Parts: sequence; C-alpha cells; structure tokens
Amino acid sequence: MSELEWSEEMSRVYAKYMETNIKHDHRKWANKILADWRERPAEATVVDVAGGPGFLLFEVACHLDRPRLILTDGSAIMVKLAGENARKHSLEIETHLCMAEKLDIPDAIADIVLCKHFVRLSSDLDAALREMTRVLRSGGRIYIIDFNAEGSWLGKRLLNFWIQLTAPPFLRATFWDSMCAGLKASSLLDRVKSAGLADGQILSSGVSYLVRAIR
Repeated sequence: MSELEWSEEMSRVYAKYMETNIKHDHRKWANKILADWRERPAEATVVDVAGGPGFLLFEVACHLDRPRLILTDGSAIMVKLAGENARKHSLEIETHLCMAEKLDIPDAIADIVLCKHFVRLSSDLDAALREMTRVLRSGGRIYIIDFNAEGSWLGKRLLNFWIQLTAPPFLRATFWDSMCAGLKASSLLDRVKSAGLADGQILSSGVSYLVRAIR
C-alpha cells in the first residue's frame, strides 16, 4: 500500500495491533540487538529509520542510560504516533519527517541505527543504506531486520496464518506479498558493504533476519 492510502485511522489501527505483539516481536529483536551491542555508552544516540510508531526504539531505549532517541519516518501520521507513544513511556524523542533515502539528520551522530521491516520497501535501497552509514559515528553499528527471502516456507505459512487470524483486514490483504518481497540476507550483506560498512554479520535468521554491520 502506498503512504497515501494510509489514513490516520488505518495507521492508528495498525499501531494498536502491533502494540499487542511487542513482547513477541519488538522485544525479542531488541534483546538480540542488546546482546550484540554490549558496550553501550551512557547518553548513546539511537536513530530509528522508518521507525513507525517507535516500538523497537522504545524497547531498546529502556535498557540505556539517558539515551538520545531520534526517529524518522516518511509518514507524518507515524511520526505523530511515535511522539504520542514516547510520552506514554515518559521518554524524550526527536522526530523527523523524512524519507530514509534522504535523512534529515547531521553526519556522524548515531551510536546505532535501527531499521525494522523497511529495506524491502525502499525506493532506492542503496541510497537509504548510504544515508544510514552517513549518520553513524566511526565504530557505530547498524541493525537491520527484515523478511528473509530464504526463510522457511513453513514458517512463512504459519506466520501468514496467524496474521490472517488476528490482523486488521487491510494488513491481511497485503501481508503475504509483502513478506515474499524480502531480500536474501546474503544480498543485504553485499549491499551494506558497498555502502561503506564493515564486519557485516547475520545475527539471526528465520522468517526474518537480523543483520549487523559496523562503520
């Protein structure tokens, strides 16, 4: 679905549905990221690219000491929802309405960049990866989560079955095609390397993968 088709009502329904899955989805990924990112400095800057309502960002933030949280999204409604959710968590957050391919963020400010379930949707993935690299400090890390083109067929079918049982109708209608649009993790590793990142690793692989790389 294009951004123009996402009304505020639909975006709020989506956010409410995703919030019910935090402990099975965003919290799980946050724990994997935190297990890898062991030397977490106080006042770390975390940038969530195409972060939507901010659920992954907030799950990571609750384990950090006085973090600076920055969320970007190309949807004004999602940026608004992220701000509302930050207030619910008593967190301060900077939000930027911008596309991932042209981030409205200065160079070299982020200790980590998060990007969940966006890369398969990018209009120019290489440009988006270059932008994520640009905003990282030297030694900073990027963590990318997305659907895996090489993921288990059975796992995908089971996830789709769950979505069809529980999700709002407009998500049910598009989910299978969206999931099948995922990239191979190995292909993503090649592209993060081309963007100027090193030490790319697949930290977790299944229906979705978690890829980490370092600037």
